[in-house]
Amino acid sequence: MVEFALVAPIFFLLLFSIIQFGILFGGQNGLVASARELARYAAPYRVKTFTDASNVCADSRLRTQIDTFMKQSIPGYGPTNVRSRTITYSWGANANGTYYVELTVKVVYDHPLYVPLVGGLIDGFDPYPGDGKFTLDATESMRIENDDLTSTFSDKVCTI
Repeated sequence: MVEFALVAPIFFLLLFSIIQFGILFGGQNGLVASARELARYAAPYRVKTFTDASNVCADSRLRTQIDTFMKQSIPGYGPTNVRSRTITYSWGANANGTYYVELTVKVVYDHPLYVPLVGGLIDGFDPYPGDGKFTLDATESMRIENDDLTSTFSDKVCTI
């Protein structure tokens, strides 16, 4: 019995750590999948100019889609835990002197920590310690297939 009393706290700490990290890794996988799906959803929009990018950013369907994707993919998803959702349209040069548009989706989510003792330890490594959440982020980029563009614009960053 004495041996069990000595080993049990370490055993349970390891066991609950594995459980908490499994939940966090599941949340990270869901966040990455959500960002990728939003990039796929937004890529067919034809963006050739800065105005086109502004119009797509103003479309409320993007926010609805990312919320739906995150709700389906992240265990324990809470909409109030989303720290930021941004879409960036940037113009790049092709080798032939024309331009293309690239879409980048970045999502930052504060995943709740469910296991009390282990969560407190993990929360200390977070950029925002003491809030009982661990900050996860995901970034996904896709090239928008347009005809070759003859002009470039400054990057358009929008929060959805």
